[in-house]
Amino acid sequence: MNDNVAAVRDLAVANLTHLSKMYPKWGKTVLPRLIDMCSHDSYLKRITGLRATVAILSFIPLNSVISIVLPAFLHAADDPVPNVRFNAASALQALGPLLKD
Repeated sequence: MNDNVAAVRDLAVANLTHLSKMYPKWGKTVLPRLIDMCSHDSYLKRITGLRATVAILSFIPLNSVISIVLPAFLHAADDPVPNVRFNAASALQALGPLLKD
């Protein structure tokens, strides 16, 4: 997920989703690294962190979503880079259905 090529990062996110489907508890294990990526110096890594976190949302316990993921997404919504803010808005939109319950 640290590659400079967007297609490689996208494939890494897709693989992360597949691994989370096969091993649902693994999503919570990888979550701290993804959250760290959401505040990385590189805007590309911040975007990848947001996308990867969204990809595994359904495998993360709701209490972790509220206490860990939501603050990270809200922080990303104030990012100085417009593309990061756009992806943060998309990520927050993906949280909506999970937080309705």
